[in-house]
Amino acid sequence: MSLTCVKRWMIGAAVLCQIVFALQPLDAYANDCVEMRASGPPVWPPYVIPGKDSKLRHGIAFDLAKNIFSGLNVKFVQDAPKPWRRVVRELKNGDIDFVVAILDDAERREHFEYSIPWTFDTYAVIKLRGGDWDYSSVESLKGRLGAYYSGIRLPPPLNKIMTDGYKVASVSIVRNLYRILLERRVDYLVVSVKSFFELMPDIYEREEFQILEKSSVHLPIHMAFSLKSKCRKYLNSLNAALRDYRAKTGVGRDQVN
Repeated sequence: MSLTCVKRWMIGAAVLCQIVFALQPLDAYANDCVEMRASGPPVWPPYVIPGKDSKLRHGIAFDLAKNIFSGLNVKFVQDAPKPWRRVVRELKNGDIDFVVAILDDAERREHFEYSIPWTFDTYAVIKLRGGDWDYSSVESLKGRLGAYYSGIRLPPPLNKIMTDGYKVASVSIVRNLYRILLERRVDYLVVSVKSFFELMPDIYEREEFQILEKSSVHLPIHMAFSLKSKCRKYLNSLNAALRDYRAKTGVGRDQVN
């Protein structure tokens, strides 16, 4: 082979290498996802439960996610508890990589990459047992005074209580919900049912409250990555593990008796 041919081959090979390099995803040459900063709601029992002696939370969501990523050899670092709006903002900005429990939202999907649903949460209207009124639709609540916890986003159609024609109070302290209902200062509450009973103080009894089954709304709970996180590459592995979890646990729509 002549010297000229050798030079041409070397130049061509160099150009080809540049093209191949340019087509490779940047993550192949950047630092890999070996540590994942994870967060979630400050409290959402039984999915997220505050720690008693430390800032570390536990519960089904954190325990499940930590086990999955440990199996992928990814260091799972739990972020300090923060207000939920701040968590959502930091996930959007890429300041954290991942949240362990989140409801679906079309606007959020522009910034987050959702997992498959791994469980369901139930929202419903609760009243005192033995009350003299019944529920057929949200319109049944017109003319009655209700309340809800200010830290949750009410799903349709229950969010109609936020519109004209309904009397509803936003309560920022969870324990006050039980008190104002038992003191008959309100006629009903709209709550996440599992969280309501998980957070109920010991001085109250579950039998004192009645879930209006016709009002129940079942919402899928997801995990989600920031679109700016390198750890997004584990989405398929996460979904596979969540499918396995659902198959083993028989997770479906939660029906609360």
